[in-house]
Order: sequence, then structure tokens, then C-alpha cells
Amino acid sequence: MLTGTSLVARNPVHTDFDAFVKSKPQISPLTTQQWVEYADAAKILPMLVACKTKSADHLLAVHGPGSALDDLLACQDVNRSIVNGAWAAMTPGERRAASWPPTTIMLDADEVGFLGSEFIKPYTFLYLGADRRPHILAIAQYAG
Repeated sequence: MLTGTSLVARNPVHTDFDAFVKSKPQISPLTTQQWVEYADAAKILPMLVACKTKSADHLLAVHGPGSALDDLLACQDVNRSIVNGAWAAMTPGERRAASWPPTTIMLDADEVGFLGSEFIKPYTFLYLGADRRPHILAIAQYAG
């Protein structure tokens, strides 16, 4: 689960996947980690964002009340926000030409892994399901 925070976080964006794999989020100072996979060599079209964060209970334990907000989100919720935001940014013509309006895109529930190696390995995050609809898969690492 992801949560908002009242703390200022550093968020290094790694350009090298192996560096991202070896990176670790920190609780103090609060530091997340991020890596973006692009669909093109010019790195203009992002297609996957991977993040490493700290859990709400860890934030509260170290930084006290108010450091974690009451807005817990699953990765599936983040994907929903991205799909809806992209749709909202389209022109009417782009919407008419779109193959998949948001209501037809299936946002799969988070698959939760317990080992970092399960979380980091490459995976198919977008696929056409047996229902002939596009599915967006989200994975998360258990942080308890």
C-alpha cells in the first residue's frame, strides 16, 4: 500500500536498471527510489514506472503521528489514476481514435511478493487477456 506523507522525500530516478535493483529506500532522511522503462530509445514515452517506498507504519514508527496520511492506495489505484489522467488529457479527436477507453481497460489487483527478487524481476505488466481486453498488472512487495 502507498500513502501520502507530510515529509519531504528525496526521489532519485535511476537511469540504470541494475542500480535501481541494488538501491534501497531509506526512512531517515526519507528517500524513495524510482526507475522508468521507456518504450522508445529517445526516452520520451514512459511505459513502466517502478518505485521503492517505505510503509505507512514505518513512517509513523520513526517520524511520529501525522507523518503518514490516511490515504492508503494500492498500486492498482495508482494505475487507475494514470489511465484516467491520460484519458482526461486527450483531445476529443484522440478519444474517438483510442482503441481502448478507460472503461474497457482491466486494472488487475496487486500481486504481492514477499522477496525483493520477486518484486524486482522484469514482468509482463500489460497484456491482452482471455476476455480480449487490455490488462494492467501491478506488483507490490510486502513490507510488514
